[in-house]
Amino acid sequence: MTFENYKNRHMKKTLIVFVTLFALIFLSGFGNAQDLGRAMKRYKAKEYAQAIPDFINSIPSIEVNYGKSDTIYYGRLLLYTGISYKGIYDFQNAEKYLLQSNEVYKNAGALKNPQYAESFIELAGLYVISGKFDKAEKFNLKARTIYEHIYGKKSAKYALTCNNLASLYRKTGNYNKSEKLFIEAKNIYENLYGKKHPDYTVCCSNLASLYLEKGQYNKAEQLFAEVKDIDESLYGK
Repeated sequence: MTFENYKNRHMKKTLIVFVTLFALIFLSGFGNAQDLGRAMKRYKAKEYAQAIPDFINSIPSIEVNYGKSDTIYYGRLLLYTGISYKGIYDFQNAEKYLLQSNEVYKNAGALKNPQYAESFIELAGLYVISGKFDKAEKFNLKARTIYEHIYGKKSAKYALTCNNLASLYRKTGNYNKSEKLFIEAKNIYENLYGKKHPDYTVCCSNLASLYLEKGQYNKAEQLFAEVKDIDESLYGK
């Protein structure tokens, strides 16, 4: 399961939060309600370049009326601004806003907030792209710890971070750690959803690709065959 899939799965919940925020701003007479409402619609549609100016215009009002320590609105707004910049490959601004969002949650002591973990995951993704693998590992581990505290080690969100770490270790050639984490994520998804689920098959494909790189061709072949059978049963030949 990629983080992109995770974001799509939780987009409706995100929109509800910001619709509530939009209503509060409107009722309070703030001038940026229209900007924020439009930004969230564009964010949901992945029209990141169009969403960014409206997010930026909304930040001052949210900061003034809720304060820089507010995690519900201010922290989220910075987070989604950073994600939007990442979506248009402006990694410098993405890092800037994601770090600001991360600091909001840290300073507020919101160490068990899912958005705090999300900011770490997004930053880790940036650092993988830029080749800063030590930072990527550090932030992925922080996200995993937060999800473990909130949801436990048998949750899909914990499995997501295992998969992210496994992919990072595979990229850096640490195959033993990568294999262990891919297997852990695979087992969690199987226990949660059964084998006929996209998260399970994606994890199997990742593990099979790792076995190919390690020269363990029999293991790779078995997993690829399993994925093929599952996909055919779900989607047809």
